[in-house]
Amino acid sequence: MFEGSKVYNKRTYTYETYIARKISILKSAWGGEALPKIKKQLKKYQSKNGIILAEKQREAVYKLMSENVMILTGKPGTGKTTTLKAIIDVYKSINPKSEVLLSAPTGRASRKMQESTGYKAVTVHRMLGYQQGSIPDYNEDNQLEADLVIVDEWSMADLNLTYWLLSALKRGTKILFIGDTDQLPSVSPGNVLNDFIEAELPTVKLDEIFRQARDSQIIQNAHRIKNGEYLVIDDSKEDFYFIQQYNTYKVANLIIKSALRFMEIGYSLEDILILSPMKMGEVGVETLNEMLRDAVNPKSPLKNEISIGNSRFFREGDKVMQNINNKDKEVYNGDLGIVKRIQSNVKDEDGKTKDIIICDFEGVEIEYNKKELIELELGFCMTIHKSQGGEAPVVIMPIVISHKRMLARNLYYTAVTRAKSKVVLIGTHEAMNVAIKNNKVAERNSILDQRIMFEIYQIERFVQEN
Repeated sequence: MFEGSKVYNKRTYTYETYIARKISILKSAWGGEALPKIKKQLKKYQSKNGIILAEKQREAVYKLMSENVMILTGKPGTGKTTTLKAIIDVYKSINPKSEVLLSAPTGRASRKMQESTGYKAVTVHRMLGYQQGSIPDYNEDNQLEADLVIVDEWSMADLNLTYWLLSALKRGTKILFIGDTDQLPSVSPGNVLNDFIEAELPTVKLDEIFRQARDSQIIQNAHRIKNGEYLVIDDSKEDFYFIQQYNTYKVANLIIKSALRFMEIGYSLEDILILSPMKMGEVGVETLNEMLRDAVNPKSPLKNEISIGNSRFFREGDKVMQNINNKDKEVYNGDLGIVKRIQSNVKDEDGKTKDIIICDFEGVEIEYNKKELIELELGFCMTIHKSQGGEAPVVIMPIVISHKRMLARNLYYTAVTRAKSKVVLIGTHEAMNVAIKNNKVAERNSILDQRIMFEIYQIERFVQEN
């Protein structure tokens, strides 16, 4: 469809116009608390937890209490998690009977959110009862009973997910969006979080890097990548390594050796995240997955296998990744698990026999029949895009010039920030410097920010005239 000189996919146009209208309606709802009351509760919170929040962190607490729509953003090490915990606890102390919902676009991101705050968090799909291709259980006609909704990692959310989230919110519901706009944007259409900030919605940007974070080379180099500066590595700190290797075949083998070495010193498969920018090639996801399986989970008469077609199979002990959202099984795109058991000729309720595979997803066993195995793929290695929203103690990845079209600053910034303890880069400084210099982000043809500003102006003008 046409709008002036612009041509829209009808669905994208619907999403963009609805989001702008709904976010302006949410923003206009009353959401304020008296500042002295907030300060009193925040003082109690700091005293109880033995901490003193930085100025911007305190500002975030105050703003959330006084605004109905807010964005919290900041780079690694600036205290987003600490701020979020303070926001929730202070809000709950002032509104003890309130319903607060925490969510994120991926299963890994929601679990990280739950672990860091101590409050239950689920995927946005689960919160809404949303299965791809169908209308969510919670929508414009059946909205969530929530006083405050907090969604993390919103830089990776597209127009579609934002549309369904906002449609499920009542006018008086507070909404807090959290994310880092320097990470990768959504794969599907939209640049939502950035557009929200550009539309001048209430935003707090945390910019102070705390002392503990300053001591981490992971945090330091993540910021250097973001700023277009070369890496600085002190091998004595043992948290950031760069192994120089020009031959891509040898790069692949060094990735395998690094993974095995970390397992020898006590890290598990779940602790190690091996990332690659591309699926194909000598150090692409598909090649590394096969090499890693042969190395860390070799064929054995003691391990059952199950085939899918002529070329694909799974083996007991394999690390696997869910590749679609499955609401019924409560596993979601990007979730990582381990194949625990493969059983043949299992009888179902009707007495028919079937082959099944049992996978452990962070302590929860999920059963798949053979037809459902299309939902799984090997997960020893994944693309950087797929890793967004998750984290692991160890991150290992290639950085080679053959990936030239994928060497971009935001891609490697996202990859490095997945690591909690150690980063291992294997390849060439030439390729790393190409990535650092390349700050070209694919342009998103969006005017969502302009639409939001216009809708807010319309509401404000109506209020003034009436």
